[in-house]
Amino acid sequence: HVLIHLAVQVSGRPASDVAEELAVFPEVFAAHLVTGKYEISLLLTLHDIDELPSLITDRLSKVPGIRSMTPAIGLDIVRYGLDTAPIDRKRLA
Repeated sequence: HVLIHLAVQVSGRPASDVAEELAVFPEVFAAHLVTGKYEISLLLTLHDIDELPSLITDRLSKVPGIRSMTPAIGLDIVRYGLDTAPIDRKRLA
């Protein structure tokens, strides 16, 4: 299995709308609205790295409002702890 970070720049559409649309793809493990050069940060999980080109060019790029996407392949997991600070989206609203 492969973990991919995908930074997404948005143009002409609210980033929150684009993120909601991207979040429904089964390969999307997590979707975040972020500050900085990119408006959206995605974590993708793939069975094989060979799936990445078609996912980006044939499927994700069809979502309106995407200006650019920059993938980064996870080489190693240094820390992964979901139990340290659980986030309840309902409390954030």
